[in-house]
Amino acid sequence: MMAGKKKITCRDFIENVSDYIDGAMEPDLLVKLEAHLAKCPDCWVQFDETKMTVEIFQNVECHPLPSDVHDRLMKTLETNWNG
Repeated sequence: MMAGKKKITCRDFIENVSDYIDGAMEPDLLVKLEAHLAKCPDCWVQFDETKMTVEIFQNVECHPLPSDVHDRLMKTLETNWNG
């Protein structure tokens, strides 16, 4: 997490973009990131693409695996992990 009055860099923004999208960020850091985002077109593109990706996958309906596929997957995992 960022500390003090340090200026936000693009790297800082990228490291915190998930928390920013999730709304899980301290208010002082939020203000700094939003100020950076308002001035940095590269980070804006990264933010926008990341946010759209999250929104797409949040709305995807999960489908269960067919039981035969599930059984084969579990057998393969057990074989490879138990070695």
